[in-house]
Order: sequence, then structure tokens, then C-alpha cells
Amino acid sequence: MINLLKMKKASDFRKEKILLSYSKLLFISSIKILGILLIIIGLIYVLTLFSNSFFHAIFSLVGIAQLSIIFIIYHFIRKKIYAKL
Repeated sequence: MINLLKMKKASDFRKEKILLSYSKLLFISSIKILGILLIIIGLIYVLTLFSNSFFHAIFSLVGIAQLSIIFIIYHFIRKKIYAKL
């Protein structure tokens, strides 16, 4: 976007069109990220209704380490599976 604004050859009308399309894409991406975060928070809330110890396990230092290790293992397994396809 900064390079677009620096271009002297581009007309103002073209700059407006491109900036509007960039703004739309940024807005849509922001809404998707917000939706994903709300879903994650909702799932955590529902799970804490069933078990209060789950909430403490997620946000403890040991829980964060365990989730990180599980995520790393999942990532490598997924990467190997998709590499074979």
C-alpha cells in the first residue's frame, strides 16, 4: 500500500480503487480472525462448564507447555501426511 501511494504514475482514481479493495480484504480478514477467536473462547467456556479443572489446566504453565508440545507433534504429523499426498 505504501508503494502504491508513492507511485507518481498511478492516477488518484486508480489509487482509490486499489486502496478500497485492500481495505475490504483487510476488513474481511479481521472479521474472520475475530470469528475464530470468538469460537475458541466459546469452546473454552463450554468446556469449563463441564470441568473447572480444565480451565486451570489450560492456563497453567504446565498446561501451556503440554498444549505447545501437542501442537508441535500435530504439526509435524500433519506435514508428513500431506507430503505423501
